[in-house]
Formats: sequence, C-alpha cells, structure tokens
Amino acid sequence: MTGRWASLKWPNDLIWNDRKLGGVLVETSPGSQGRCYVVIGIGINIWIEADWLEAVSDWPHGAVDLYRMTEGKQPSRNALASQINQGLEGLLDGYPAHGFQAQHAEFLKANYLKGLTVAVSEGEKQVLGEVVDVDVDGALVVRTGLGNRRILSGEVNVRLSS
Repeated sequence: MTGRWASLKWPNDLIWNDRKLGGVLVETSPGSQGRCYVVIGIGINIWIEADWLEAVSDWPHGAVDLYRMTEGKQPSRNALASQINQGLEGLLDGYPAHGFQAQHAEFLKANYLKGLTVAVSEGEKQVLGEVVDVDVDGALVVRTGLGNRRILSGEVNVRLSS
C-alpha cells in the first residue's frame, strides 16, 4: 500500500524505521476431527495524534503511523483491510499442509532482530544475547555465552548500544 516495507520483530510486532507500526496476535484452539481453529488479530496504526507520538518518542520503539509513512496521504481503511485479507488468504492456504515452513524464508527476509543484542524475558528468567535466527518452527534463536538458546515465547527488548 505504501510501497515501503515493514520488518517483523519476533514474535508479533510490525516495525518501520525503528518505530512500532502495529502488531499481530494469533490464538489457536483445538477443534474436533483434528481441526484447529485460529483467530488472527491485526492492529495497525493508521493515524496517531502528534502529541501522543511525541510522548512515546523516547520509548525504544516509539510509534509510527501509516499517515506519516505515506507523507500525509490518508490511507483507505477498506483498501488496507482488503489487501491484508488477500495476503492472509495466500499465507493461510498452504498452512495446514506446510505450517510455518512455507513462510520461513520470507520471515527471515523481514526479521528485524537478526544480529541485534536482545534481552528476552521468560517469566522470571532473562536471556541476554544476539539474535541468530528464527527456526522453521518459529522459535527465536539467541546466541548467549553458553551457546544458542531456542525461545518459544517471551518479551523481547532490544539492547541499545552504549
């Protein structure tokens, strides 16, 4: 829609120019006869008031909206929803047979965290290290002083350089 690419910050943030553009939340529930039900929620910042953007400007990932990404052209919400829906249809069609593996290469191209030093909170524990990869099963791979660590869920914070 904007002609500009966003990155993906594992596990669910959309990042553009080091600012948070939105997020994705996926919830699954087992169904009968081996089926799985999936609910996907997508939030995208269409327009944010300037004073609020200023208030969060010192956050590690602040915020950005489509209005500013498109240099003041108000995007059509209907057109955006239609494009997202079409993209999801393409992604989800092959998911039952191939899982995340079918989108793995595309995810890696958009991986915001690769090569960055992060702190990952897993409940009471914290893992510090450099993001190496995202595995085909969706696990974040972080290189620590004790070797690579696979992380399946957690809160990720990028460590800023001193």
